[in-house]
Amino acid sequence: MAKREKRGDKGRISRDNIMKAARRLFSEHPYNAASLRMIGKEGGFEHPLIHYYFPTKAALFEAVLADIGMEIYKANLSWFEGLVGLPPLEALEIHIDRILKFNRKSPEPFRILFLNMAEIQQAEEMPGFALIPGIIAGVKANLEERFTLSATDEEVGMLTYGFSVALITYLGASYCHGMVLGMDPESEEYWKWVKKNLIFLFGPVLEKMNLGPAATSPPK
Repeated sequence: MAKREKRGDKGRISRDNIMKAARRLFSEHPYNAASLRMIGKEGGFEHPLIHYYFPTKAALFEAVLADIGMEIYKANLSWFEGLVGLPPLEALEIHIDRILKFNRKSPEPFRILFLNMAEIQQAEEMPGFALIPGIIAGVKANLEERFTLSATDEEVGMLTYGFSVALITYLGASYCHGMVLGMDPESEEYWKWVKKNLIFLFGPVLEKMNLGPAATSPPK
């Protein structure tokens, strides 16, 4: 638990501490099950302090979702670096290795997405829901900026959506999948299984689409 915040400190650090505590809590409890009191307890500060920066829990959750969306978008740019010109399976393997490394360092984004996407039945139930299609659209845009694919726009959309959902599921619900598979979800065995499974599912699709460098793809 973080050190208790000084009551008079309402500067940048206070907002950062609230965001960090909210990220941790929202990665363990879906939006509807979490409370501002729980977030305050997680961060070691009085929960009314949250209202100084965020008028409602919904506003705080939307800020967290925007934060992890930008984190994934920036990371996604680096996941594609240097892959142009490589054989599809080799590029996919490197791409997956980078994603798994990111997740082990920062597991909260995929957990938050999984927990809340699994809970909602209507978009209005999840503040900031509109940000999720944008996160997945960013994956598709980054792919198309770097590569040509012998596929329709619909097929590329299905590829990127399916890959994104598989990541959110395998990484966001790793403890469940680990137990189902009889593996320690934090073990090297589980991460090797995830990588092998993703290559099995999506490798043949990329090969069929004749993945190649785009005419004006970003530099390697």
